[in-house]
Amino acid sequence: MISVAQADSAGAGAGVLVVFLIIGVAAYFLPTIVAIMRKVPNVGSVIVLNMLLGWTFVGWVISMAMACRSQPSPAQVSDFHQYPPTGHGPPAHHG
Repeated sequence: MISVAQADSAGAGAGVLVVFLIIGVAAYFLPTIVAIMRKVPNVGSVIVLNMLLGWTFVGWVISMAMACRSQPSPAQVSDFHQYPPTGHGPPAHHG
């Protein structure tokens, strides 16, 4: 027969196990969570790499680096001007 104290300690042990399991899964998928929250352009690659190679330390670190890499700001992207190859440089402004 199981006493009340043994049943309580078994329930507490299962609760602790569930908490550690949730923390472990969250830590394993941390690169995926970071990539989704930061809306990185290569989020699909981060998810696949994290799922398939996240169990290796190297795979986890690479997927975290991909999730945390810097992104160009919209101002940097929109300031790029491409001129036709005329050899004369940018068009002159007449004012």
